[in-house]
Amino acid sequence: MNFITLQDCLSRNAQLLGKDYSQLGTRVKSGWFHRKVFLSFDSQKGWSVVKLGWTQLFLRKFLGFYKNTNLTTIFRALKHSTEQNTALEERINTLLFSPKKIFSSWSNVESSSKADLFLFPEWHANKEYRKTMNRYINEHYREGDIVLVEGIPAGTAERNQQVEYLKEGIPVYGWEPQNFKELIAGSSVQKLQEMLKEMKAFPSKFMPMAYDFEAIGSHLDVVISEFQKLAAYFDPKMPPAKIEAEIKRCYEGSKTKDNPREVFQVVIVLLLKKLEDKQEKAFLDHETPDEIEKVIKNVRQRNLSLVTEIQRYHAQGKRVFVIAGAAHFLHWPFSVSSSALKEIHACLREHKFVMCAEKNMRTSLVMLFNRQFFSHLKKVEP
Repeated sequence: MNFITLQDCLSRNAQLLGKDYSQLGTRVKSGWFHRKVFLSFDSQKGWSVVKLGWTQLFLRKFLGFYKNTNLTTIFRALKHSTEQNTALEERINTLLFSPKKIFSSWSNVESSSKADLFLFPEWHANKEYRKTMNRYINEHYREGDIVLVEGIPAGTAERNQQVEYLKEGIPVYGWEPQNFKELIAGSSVQKLQEMLKEMKAFPSKFMPMAYDFEAIGSHLDVVISEFQKLAAYFDPKMPPAKIEAEIKRCYEGSKTKDNPREVFQVVIVLLLKKLEDKQEKAFLDHETPDEIEKVIKNVRQRNLSLVTEIQRYHAQGKRVFVIAGAAHFLHWPFSVSSSALKEIHACLREHKFVMCAEKNMRTSLVMLFNRQFFSHLKKVEP
């Protein structure tokens, strides 16, 4: 059986998929009924387009049928494909990271279009939420708006991981007090930030371009031991011996290539990416009740700085997008939590705001401790 390439599949189904693949993920009329259009990928057969009726959609959603049409499967297949198609990738991103799918949104106004303040209470390290949040800001940004992020001193123009998918040209500033590093010292948040910085610096630190391939071989034990330190945080269940064997195997395999040093560096970056993808679970594993309470104790002081920045930019007539950990906006089941949010909640009452929280069980549980806050808000479309 011939393998069907992506381009062949798209060409054969151009009319069905529509301009810029706008009908992908939508219902189209098929005979007497309407069916939903999906892209499908099979590692043996290749690409295809399928139309699923309501019974098939039920089986797909609740029983896991038609796995080859799963958006995550398609997204990964596109990432590893040598056939580049920007319009298709954009459409898949739109479907995969749709605000309606990721966000639960509340507001004190009828529509988000009337808001002057947008809040994003995140559970740190969830990349899916961050991608959707960045996409939302990209789509709703107007000239003159400003984005405020956590982990950077107030007034400092700098970007961090929270806005890594944000378009260039959108102004990003910090909202933290100048002494915020002292306030979060030793917390799980700071530990995650430190480990991500170490991961980012890893390739250039332990495999500098000045080394030739043989020199990397003489430093291989160092590369392995430092990689094991990162893995101990991000994936503690990964045996150190397995890491050592995998890196040595990659090194030996790179020897046969025309440019072994570059190939080996790429392999190491891919291994680091696998660790990075585990950052949310790693953060939650290290986020003990004691850690959470330690962070919340200093939330009020940090929130005072956040309120000051919101009011300052609002006085300039700017719409403001604020990204911060959920504890900066929502009550937690700790005695110190209530007093920590007094000023930020008073600030919100002065503004027309929208809060776009992550749609998951964790948010639902935290909402139980915030009934009074949410009782005055309307559920709105993100």
